Amino acid sequence: MDSDTDSDTDSDTVMDWDNTRGPAYDVREDFGMTMKKLADRISDAAATWDRHYEGVDIEGFHRNLSVPILRPRMPGRVCKAKEELIDSAFKIIELAAGPSGMIAIAISQVNAIMIPRNTRKAKELAMPGANVNLQVQFISAINWLLHFKIFDRIPERDVMPYDSLADEANVPVSELKQMLRIAMANHVFYEVDGKAVCHNRFSWKLARDGDVIHGLPFFCDIILPAIENMVGRTTKWQVFGSEKDDKTARNLAFDDDLDFDEFLAQTEETHGYTRLMSLLSSGRSLPSTCLAEVAHGTIDWYSLRKGALIVDVNIYSIVFAFSFGGMGNKLLTHVTLTARLTQFMFVGIGRAISSSSIPRSCASGHNQ
Repeated sequence: MDSDTDSDTDSDTVMDWDNTRGPAYDVREDFGMTMKKLADRISDAAATWDRHYEGVDIEGFHRNLSVPILRPRMPGRVCKAKEELIDSAFKIIELAAGPSGMIAIAISQVNAIMIPRNTRKAKELAMPGANVNLQVQFISAINWLLHFKIFDRIPERDVMPYDSLADEANVPVSELKQMLRIAMANHVFYEVDGKAVCHNRFSWKLARDGDVIHGLPFFCDIILPAIENMVGRTTKWQVFGSEKDDKTARNLAFDDDLDFDEFLAQTEETHGYTRLMSLLSSGRSLPSTCLAEVAHGTIDWYSLRKGALIVDVNIYSIVFAFSFGGMGNKLLTHVTLTARLTQFMFVGIGRAISSSSIPRSCASGHNQ
């Protein structure tokens, strides 16, 4: 694995995919399935769904209703169309995003996963061994496979038995299978006869993506422990009051008093942080780009006076502000909007929270 490989390199140009073992989805499907075929499947399934519900009265249905409205039982053909719609939608996302993009999307979703809506759930997530979302499992499995160099140990064009791979990596074979199968559930690697593993194009490309190689361990080793200490940080605030509220969640996780820049310098983690930012902001992490487009097209910007201050309360900024003391503004929607709307001032909520010069109403998310 070349750790300095440019993450933007198109690995498809240097590998003969016709001779590559292992399809990206499963053994019965051709990886060459085009976007058009998937889009046609989605369209057909949606049409079947729509025809079924033309005569069904579901007026008043809303996801936030306290009492659910039961829909009539669906016939088999509609159930099949529903499954086809879900399956094809996932596949078209995977095909469009690519392997690194899917990891970036998974990381994007973890922040929402790790910020629960109630205290009891927060404490559960903060406890060691608590059940976590499948996205966290996927990210953790890839990180484990990178740490023990499993991507490198599997031959590029051949299969490798689990037992031999475990011996070479000096890891338990049962744990190796578990981590690989979590990855396989997300179309990374391919199992042969239940006894061996080989690369598919997703795993082969991930093995050469420098942003994933260096950025993902930083996320797992630094970001996740800090997120898990957000409950503890707030608990300390409750006990000692705001005048003693000078520690971030990262400080608690690593038992230090360093600010984030000092931490990066002392631990030599700057490269990992830079790679993670690249992974999340290079366009493969879809949320920031999409949110910028939505915000630009739906908000009446011209109703605001020139020089108005707009605070971005993107979920990244909220998490990183409380975990790291204001880091993370490079990820935000306002970074994209600033280039388009030069007559306004944009700031991430991380800076708003940490700056006494910005009005408190801004730090609460209101436009000025």
